[in-house]
Amino acid sequence: MIRRDFPHRVLFPEEHHRDLLAGGQFYPSCAPRALTETIDGVRYIAIHFSDPADAARFQRHAGGEIR
Repeated sequence: MIRRDFPHRVLFPEEHHRDLLAGGQFYPSCAPRALTETIDGVRYIAIHFSDPADAARFQRHAGGEIR
């Protein structure tokens, strides 16, 4: 459901130790929880958003990679 309803995501390497979801919750379109995803054999923490503008603003603030 999160991937369907919140298709825009910002990815961080899994070893990232900040509480990323707490920062994402400042944006109204942030998903209620983070997901762990594996892409090309690398594990990431994914913060999902329904609005691409919120994903872009969060990425500028927190870093990571939009995919």
